[in-house]
Amino acid sequence: MKCCTEATSTTTTTGPECCNKKCTMGHLLLWESKLRTGSVFLFGHAAFYFATHSHFTVLTLMSTVALLVMLAFAVHVYGKKFCAHYLGVDTPVPTYKAEEWTLTEERISVVAKILTQVINQFVSSVSQVFNFNPPSKSIKFAFFMFILASVGKVFSGTTLAYLVFLGAFTVPALLHHYREKISTTRTKVEQKITNTLASLFMRIAGAGDSRPKAHKS
Repeated sequence: MKCCTEATSTTTTTGPECCNKKCTMGHLLLWESKLRTGSVFLFGHAAFYFATHSHFTVLTLMSTVALLVMLAFAVHVYGKKFCAHYLGVDTPVPTYKAEEWTLTEERISVVAKILTQVINQFVSSVSQVFNFNPPSKSIKFAFFMFILASVGKVFSGTTLAYLVFLGAFTVPALLHHYREKISTTRTKVEQKITNTLASLFMRIAGAGDSRPKAHKS
């Protein structure tokens, strides 16, 4: 999956070493790295399990997640130190400087620019929907809200979030794997629908022409 190319003075980076965040997300959802995607998938399942089957409060869950993150960092840092000291494996010990965690003016300006674009696009879409400009978008939005209201009677918000999470890690991978078959089937279906509609319109037009015309007296 080639989605980004970064050319430097000496090397050219393509494929998995991609510089685009969208590309990284694509690799994650398409299971390019089974270990990384599997880890995120299992972590998501664990999060949904604790959120639905535990009786902890939100504060307790947030504190537990913070402790787990600290434990992961501790294993990552001191595991390398242990390997370097006792096993003789020369691996650089990661250091996390305060500058890497702080927000600089450049980062804040980039985040603000992205948020401004997202908010403006959202406001523009909302204004078009409620002003019925165009009406087709408003009708699609109303139909989508009707579907959500109907689905909300059966599934809770947590269940819907879990279904979205599950679909995000399965549907893109299946579509990518069977993309050729899906494209061929879609072409055949579209062609069949076009031929059926054309035949139907011809029959309707022929029926209208075959009606006996009234003679003037």
